[in-house]
Amino acid sequence: MADGSQVVGKVPNPNAGRAHFTTASEVATMDFVSWVLPSPNKIEAHLYSPSRPKKIVALRSYLKLVDYLLPIDSSISASYLWHGDLHTENIFVDPQEPTNILDIIDWQSTELLPLFDHARDPYLLDYDGPRVKGLEPPVFPNLSQLSLEDQKQARSLYLVMSLSALHKTLTYRDNPELYKAMQFRHTRCFEMLLLAQNLLVDGEALYQAAVLEFEDEWPNLSSVQASGGPGYPIQLSPNEIQSLEYDVAGTIQGMELLNEVQESLGEFWPEKGVVKHDQYGTTKLLLNHAKKRLSDKMGYSENEKALWDKLWPFDN
Repeated sequence: MADGSQVVGKVPNPNAGRAHFTTASEVATMDFVSWVLPSPNKIEAHLYSPSRPKKIVALRSYLKLVDYLLPIDSSISASYLWHGDLHTENIFVDPQEPTNILDIIDWQSTELLPLFDHARDPYLLDYDGPRVKGLEPPVFPNLSQLSLEDQKQARSLYLVMSLSALHKTLTYRDNPELYKAMQFRHTRCFEMLLLAQNLLVDGEALYQAAVLEFEDEWPNLSSVQASGGPGYPIQLSPNEIQSLEYDVAGTIQGMELLNEVQESLGEFWPEKGVVKHDQYGTTKLLLNHAKKRLSDKMGYSENEKALWDKLWPFDN
């Protein structure tokens, strides 16, 4: 801003995880904001400014919690080799006998990680809809009040939900350790581990907000009870909470502004920094218009606009 400090707004990285896991973490943070923080019109418009001390505080919070967040079941914490991109284009089958797998390719990103870090629905299911709870198949929807197009979408959703439910049932029967790992990924502990992955990319304010809310769930954690019920290891002063409120509001505003830019550009948004050759000129023009709109919306001074121009990443 005018004092020379840098301003950064971040949108969650698409590499952070499957969309529904990432969204779950954001929803938890937004719930915290609506419950604990004052309404947005009570907070001055601003963007979050990260700093080394803030990151260190968040990292220390993580280190105090991490041993209690990890599953106590060693079978899902053990290291496993996992193909992280198993979809239909990487599986070769016999054309005459499609159930006979001939080869699996694209192993270069294979990792050794705890099982709970790997466990998820196979990408070949191509399912990213509502969570299928339990082992029962989903109930077929009532289509009588739906339009033809909505009926088609409802049937399609029912089909993929049924495949996901079948996969869960087979996993429960044939691979109980994997099933337990998949269930752990739907816990608040895993959500906190997932949020921590963004600590080094300006996610410290949202993580600290989740840490503050997590205190209510602390006594019910199996790991805490197994350790004799120690008290919550993180306490924030009223001044620290007020500062956190300010930082969270700025972080969320930055995310909302960048989401607004992305929605306004539509197909011209440079996903992962890549733009089609024939769309380059149009994309650059639209981004310049978006930069001005955001600057005007934030009410920047002339000095702040100059810094905004300097930091804007899409001009070159």
